[in-house]
Amino acid sequence: MSSCPLISIVVPVYNVENYINKCVDSLLKQTYSNIEVVLVDDGSTDSSSIICDRLSVENECVITYHKKNEGLGYARNYGVNKAKGDWIVFVDSDDYVREDYILYMWNLSYNGTVDLVSCGITLEAENGTELSISTCRECFVNSSKDAFFNIYIKGIERYTAYSKLIRKEIALNNQFPKGYFEDFATTYRYLSQCTKVSFGDGGENYRYIQRQGSILNRRLEKKHLHCFEICEDIASYIQESYPDYRKYIVLLYETQLIQILNKQSMGKKEYSNLFFKYRPIFRAKIPCLLFDKKISKSQKIIGLLLCTTPKLYKISRRTKKLMRNMR
Repeated sequence: MSSCPLISIVVPVYNVENYINKCVDSLLKQTYSNIEVVLVDDGSTDSSSIICDRLSVENECVITYHKKNEGLGYARNYGVNKAKGDWIVFVDSDDYVREDYILYMWNLSYNGTVDLVSCGITLEAENGTELSISTCRECFVNSSKDAFFNIYIKGIERYTAYSKLIRKEIALNNQFPKGYFEDFATTYRYLSQCTKVSFGDGGENYRYIQRQGSILNRRLEKKHLHCFEICEDIASYIQESYPDYRKYIVLLYETQLIQILNKQSMGKKEYSNLFFKYRPIFRAKIPCLLFDKKISKSQKIIGLLLCTTPKLYKISRRTKKLMRNMR
């Protein structure tokens, strides 16, 4: 294992005093031993900074940096800039991983011959209950274009930063923007600089903790709508880089809209206004995808529902949830 390259695990830290010990402990137990854990304290106001310093004193491979609070994306950037490894893995400080997580990712890199590795995750409640497992179909992709299609168009793999192993130079060249939905705004730029990508299952290895304070469980605010501005940026990228994907741009908006409709708290008027604002996009673009075999049935059904009314969409969602609970 000593002949394997150093992998830097970048962990942004902000007010996670109840989680950071478990997170770092899971990283120190990795079966892939040639790692460094880069803790970036993003101006925490609780005891997180003290805990990080203690972890660094107690463990040679743990390095702690302190900076002013600028948000998750900038904390990740800081960690990448400080990392000594040739490869980067991001782990959120309130999550934890199984002991084979890094080794599994490295094996999927085919001894470093690919540029990016992407895996599934397990969504877990704070009490330890498994809520869902998101898996990827294990495969090797020669084309960054195909990888982009799998992640951003079909949605069968995740665009999240915390389920990736990435070459450091690619992470350095494509740093996270400030604000929300940093992963959505960055991963496609990673892919643009990749020659080879691999996807793996391994969904049980990364344990994403669904906290009550998550951005996707709060009342709707203007900052949550920033995802649609990112959709516009990605749409421009598609127009320039993959013009044959232009008809699929509507699916970017579908993914983000249903995430907000399903998870953000909002009043009936807000819900309807948001629904009707984007309905014309779906009415104009979804019909041309109905017979496209590359698109899943669920994407087509959701797209059609977004062409109807807020009431009908809500009913369909409640029905789906009821049927799932009855299984």
